Amino acid sequence: MIKILFPLASLALAVPAFAEGPPSKYVMQALSPAEGRIARPESWFYRENHQPWTQMWAISREEITDDNGADIPFTTGVIIQALIAVEASGGKRAKQVVLDYVNGKKQTVKVIRSCKEKVVGQFTYTCLETEEDSRHVLYSLYWGNNGLDVAIFSTALTTKDLWASYATTFEKMSEFEIRYPTSSK
Repeated sequence: MIKILFPLASLALAVPAFAEGPPSKYVMQALSPAEGRIARPESWFYRENHQPWTQMWAISREEITDDNGADIPFTTGVIIQALIAVEASGGKRAKQVVLDYVNGKKQTVKVIRSCKEKVVGQFTYTCLETEEDSRHVLYSLYWGNNGLDVAIFSTALTTKDLWASYATTFEKMSEFEIRYPTSSK
């Protein structure tokens, strides 16, 4: 299951960072095909890529694609991935997929902080802030409630050196909204 969680994680980190202050203007970016939106820094780049069981959105300070539409690695940005029909496609409930991911991270990276679980709309939320090699990462993690079989992984990242400049940007971006229709049982 982990292989499908972060296919664009390889986009992150290959571009050298350049000095720049945090963004001051934001625009609302629709997260389609889900019913969602996120505050995107006005000058940042946006890309989406969807598969039958996965929806992915990436927002970065650096360009994300080249002239041919190929992915380009970036240093500072956010990747949001929603796994749809988690139990049907992988055999585990969405909550278990998220908690297994968190526990795996806790065993392999330096954990700065973690959040207590809380209900946010259709989802239960938790977070994990880490340092991984030269990166500082904030994972915002969600699983569906009341039969909603969806897991969402939001990964905000930059270099350790740039984290202080973008921490408030990432906190603002972690307040994105995604809604899915629920089946009536």
